Amino acid sequence: MDNRRRWARVARELRVLIHFDSVRSAASAMTVDIGRGGIFVAMNPPSPVGTPVRCSITVGAPQKVLDIDGVVVRAGAGGRPPHFRFGIGVAIGRPPPGWDEFCEELERQTDPDLPA
Repeated sequence: MDNRRRWARVARELRVLIHFDSVRSAASAMTVDIGRGGIFVAMNPPSPVGTPVRCSITVGAPQKVLDIDGVVVRAGAGGRPPHFRFGIGVAIGRPPPGWDEFCEELERQTDPDLPA
């Protein structure tokens, strides 16, 4: 199995509200890392692989909510020390407007040598 990612992940803890279609409920959680193709969200117990989710993340100033539709592609332990947590890896199906710009800003904050 190839573990290389198409895009870099940035370790960042942000509050996220996760909506589960099948249960019509939501849970508050924290992101562990964020990338253009997906996010890892700390939650225990994790939701099963294949679960469709909508993740609502509030970002920016002024604040706005990015609603990310995706599916759980990994469940269990994830992240890198010191951000190692149990949770879910969510692959983003179609990024919402503003997602790529948000991820670019996170990448620039992590690596100031990237072009603005």
